[in-house]
Amino acid sequence: MWASAQERIRAYGAHLKRLPDESWSSSVCIWYGDFWNVLVDLYTEEEGRSDLVLQAHVYEVGEGYRYEVVLVYVP
Repeated sequence: MWASAQERIRAYGAHLKRLPDESWSSSVCIWYGDFWNVLVDLYTEEEGRSDLVLQAHVYEVGEGYRYEVVLVYVP
């Protein structure tokens, strides 16, 4: 999945940058019983908040978390 996400980011033609704190105000997460389904708006050097969205599943594992990138896309 990560390779596919990287390809979509390259095809988008911009460079990702670190998420600012404000990104969490537009992020969404939904509990699916076994994991969190998370949607995060991505930011680029060229645009700031971009059209790209990261979808990930977050699993609670012991005292930590396991992350699985599902998709990076433009909705």
